[in-house]
Amino acid sequence: MTYAVPLDLLGQLILFIIAVVAGVYFILLLKNLNQLLRDINLLINTNRADLNQALEDLPRITGNTVQVTDDLKERISEIGNSLEEASENVSDTAVTVNKTADQVSTYAIIVSEVVKSVVEYLSKPSGRC
Repeated sequence: MTYAVPLDLLGQLILFIIAVVAGVYFILLLKNLNQLLRDINLLINTNRADLNQALEDLPRITGNTVQVTDDLKERISEIGNSLEEASENVSDTAVTVNKTADQVSTYAIIVSEVVKSVVEYLSKPSGRC
């Protein structure tokens, strides 16, 4: 005994099975989404007081952040100016030390020449009595 199954009936059966699988998947998706929404609702209800306090404090926190940022920019600018001034002072000091060292070496050479001349003068036999 052989039975003939019409192709249109077989196609309807396949479409029905696909629809059932998609429906089951959709139901599982809705179940998981519902559980997620319950968890979010529980989290919000548990922390409602803290969330309300955070929302009330948010403008003050934002204002403080802006003020701290402005103060920090100003301090960084002042530090940059101080470093620039210190750099200039160090450069000026280095130039002054260099000039002073040149002057000291010049004086040392002059003093050594004077001492050398005095020693030569005193060590010369002179025609004194």
